[in-house]
Amino acid sequence: MRGCYVGIDIGTTNTKAAILHTDGTLGPPLKAATPFYSAHGAVFFNLSLLENIIGDFRKKIQKHRRILGISFTSVGESVVPVRNGKALADPLFWNDPVTENTARNTPVDSEACNPEINRKGKINATLSIYKILWMRDVLPMDEPEFWLSIAGYFIYRFTRIPCWDYSQASRTMLLDIDKGIWNAGLLQRFDLKEKLPHISAMGSCIGKDEEGVPCALGGHDHITGLFCIETLAEKRPFIFDSIGSSESMVTLTDSREFRPGSGELCIGAAFGPGSFYVLNAIIYSGLLMKCIAALGGSGGADAFFTAMNEKLLKSEPPEKIFPIIAGGDPVTGLEKSGLSFVNMPIDTDIVRLTHTAYVYMAAMARLNIERLGRYTDPGALVISGGGGTANSLYLQYRAAVLDRPVHVAPSTEIGGIGAALCAAKALNDEKTPLAFRRNQSFRIIRPDYKRASLIRRQADELLSFYGNMNGKKPSDLFC
Repeated sequence: MRGCYVGIDIGTTNTKAAILHTDGTLGPPLKAATPFYSAHGAVFFNLSLLENIIGDFRKKIQKHRRILGISFTSVGESVVPVRNGKALADPLFWNDPVTENTARNTPVDSEACNPEINRKGKINATLSIYKILWMRDVLPMDEPEFWLSIAGYFIYRFTRIPCWDYSQASRTMLLDIDKGIWNAGLLQRFDLKEKLPHISAMGSCIGKDEEGVPCALGGHDHITGLFCIETLAEKRPFIFDSIGSSESMVTLTDSREFRPGSGELCIGAAFGPGSFYVLNAIIYSGLLMKCIAALGGSGGADAFFTAMNEKLLKSEPPEKIFPIIAGGDPVTGLEKSGLSFVNMPIDTDIVRLTHTAYVYMAAMARLNIERLGRYTDPGALVISGGGGTANSLYLQYRAAVLDRPVHVAPSTEIGGIGAALCAAKALNDEKTPLAFRRNQSFRIIRPDYKRASLIRRQADELLSFYGNMNGKKPSDLFC
């Protein structure tokens, strides 16, 4: 029977299983909607149904393949209280706003543990410590023996061994990121001493399940995806641009030091000790594109942009565009969420608006990539992934503004594949990752040189506008 490694990716919308064969090929992924429910004024993941989904995945895979190893990756920040091998409560949804009052009333200010080191005085209510405090106050449950991430919980369920990985631990607000250990002072303050178990590197073999299948440690879904991208990049420096409902651009570094001029970024622990990631985001990128499609009267964003791309390719691009200011982009930062079109001409049609949005998003991508370039080689590969990569013209605009090719990852299941590669690493299997790299190739998007110079000039004009607004902050222009 054919051998494979399985990576289970527990996401906000779907839970997926990636199948990596030992010859480096990928099997068809399995997918099911991630189950959740509402209670106590909040939203929770349903662990019982999730376990059923994972069991069904395994049964389907084992009909035709032998599972050599399995690993788990999950959304960050959500935590599970456990005792005697079972969960005492389901985990709170990672971005549920119910913890905001907790965060305001009990702020945790620790430079050593703050993964967003240049956001002094700002509170991120999604971090795990605030979920722990809220769950203790609100949920009727016994005293936990341990608190675990969702990925760590399933390792625990199958091996009875509690553990954390570095990437999830850095989202708790309790990890001394430089030292790679839990902060003893904070554990004592919040009565968590000995309730957060040992931390291991991604790709560590934690133990075997009752079927004898080795269980390997994955991590935060975005960072586990970097495990896959690093394999594909063959150790070359890269910046990974994940284009989805929000857009995250991330690179790896061996230094946590904040470098001036790099904007509102997040620095966190990555694969293991001395491994860090640096991330910049465009929070509302997907919403912006949906808004453009809605203004065009489309029944769906995909159909709308397909039609707009055909029109853009058949005509000369507009000579003039106008600035867009959106909350959550590199210009405004994270304090705003509105959207403004500045000095939009009255005769603007939907094609011109689409073209303007493409140029704007490419300009914002360039800002973030330039900032991340302070932590890696300035000539690093730009690798794109996620649902947004289906729009090739959108990527051509980016390539034009960046003035370099964009390498598109061969699969959208990056997190699950990264987890499967973690399982291979846990068994000291070096041949499968090598075969995977040989079997996969990037789709390379190059600038459309017929219009690249115009698009690049328009992006330069936008960035100049943002930098010269007569002393006004762009965020002052809208609510």
